[in-house]
Amino acid sequence: MQVTPFAITIEAQPQPPSPLPTTCSCAYAPAAALEPPPADAPPPRPLNVFTLSGSHPDHNQEGKAAALQRARGVVELNGVRCHASPAWSLELLQRAAPTVETLHVFEPLEHHLHAVHAMPRLRALHVACDTGFVVKTPEVELGALPPGVAGLRRLSARSLPRATLQSLLRAHGGTLEELTLVMGIERNIIDISGTPLGEQDEDASWPRSCGDLHSLLGRCGLRALRRLVLGRGTCSHTDTGCEEQLRAVRAALPGVQVLCDECDIERNSVPDPPRVPGIPARELDPPPGPGEMDAYDISLKDQGDSEEEKAAALQQAQEGVVRLVGVWCDRDPAWSLELLQRAARTVERLEVLEPRVDHLRAVLAMPRLRRLYVSGGGALSGGPPGPDALPPGHSGLRWLHEDDLPPAHLESLLRAHGGTLEELHLSAGTLAPEEEEFGYEHCSELPALLGRCGLRALRRLVLWRVQHTDTGCAEQLRAVRAALPGVMVLCDECDGAPRERP
Repeated sequence: MQVTPFAITIEAQPQPPSPLPTTCSCAYAPAAALEPPPADAPPPRPLNVFTLSGSHPDHNQEGKAAALQRARGVVELNGVRCHASPAWSLELLQRAAPTVETLHVFEPLEHHLHAVHAMPRLRALHVACDTGFVVKTPEVELGALPPGVAGLRRLSARSLPRATLQSLLRAHGGTLEELTLVMGIERNIIDISGTPLGEQDEDASWPRSCGDLHSLLGRCGLRALRRLVLGRGTCSHTDTGCEEQLRAVRAALPGVQVLCDECDIERNSVPDPPRVPGIPARELDPPPGPGEMDAYDISLKDQGDSEEEKAAALQQAQEGVVRLVGVWCDRDPAWSLELLQRAARTVERLEVLEPRVDHLRAVLAMPRLRRLYVSGGGALSGGPPGPDALPPGHSGLRWLHEDDLPPAHLESLLRAHGGTLEELHLSAGTLAPEEEEFGYEHCSELPALLGRCGLRALRRLVLWRVQHTDTGCAEQLRAVRAALPGVMVLCDECDGAPRERP
């Protein structure tokens, strides 16, 4: 199954009551915050605040202040998670409002939605809400576009409340050309609780099932729309139901190309939004070639789902694959472990996401593995998965991209491959020790950690920032270069290093 764009679900964390008002107008910020940048300002760079915006309101004040400064004049703003620090994320949106053209926002509250609605130059918007968050949040009716707002050309929406989505579509009906919706089909399907969705409250089943999508869209005046993609994600889908829904939607939207990502769209034909840390950029993957497998879609299926497809993937891996990407380990741990074990004999390039210790042990035993992307350490606990040495017959990694592994696991991995590893990509912030929290634990100790790993073959190190300050970065780069003499050490924020895949 094609995973809908932005298919990482962000789980809303419990937060203290928001200090923001429950209602608001569009006049959020002082005039100084909404002034355009000076004419002689340098060209703006994209601003990505995915990790920063997910932290508690009292945490990482320096990083958040720096992001507010950078937001002024930004054209592309990615990864804004609104629920964790609602007041700060609102101010960020307000500061970016005069110039931002592309926006990627998660779990917006009412005041965030109104701020986005008033952005004069916004042309591309991705907005996503956690399903549970939607159920307990009142629907927000957005009015007509304020004067001077250009209108969206491209929109991707996931789990917006029904009335909010409809009012958003109506507001941009005269300009919206491409629309992606995460949407199910029937009303009479069974929820994970065992309750038929048709017997639940309409809001509780939305958008996992939607039997009247054609009627909803037909009332929105989408007179500029050229293309509609229905991303199924974890929503309901049957072949018969999909055919009926597509037929009805096409009748309601004559002249619009209407597609289902499961039935109609080949992999990589629908562009994804700007990448956020921890979420692999699927648009960078070419279609799988001979000896290659992309398990991104099938490995996101829960245990017990899509058994025939999973069996076919296991058979393909057994027959031999050289490149295996998109292996999510947390949805069906036993199946993903067997997939890795079956591919172990031949695989040379691997991408593994949210592994457990058993998955890492399987990865470390792959004899021909040369390039590895490993992301997510939330399921790892205890000590490293094995000794700091390669097993007999292992050729050793040459290229590694690590994202959010616990420090002990990272160090063990680097020690084991210190004699062969030539290029290393690490996700790291620049925080001082007293400011470290959440996923930044190894930032201040990074130079010492790298210095004791015996990286004698290393030629290039790229630090991918989850948090960044100019002063902290300069100090950290100086210390890392001293610990790794002769190694080219780069920061993706400062040096513009290109992102690679295994």
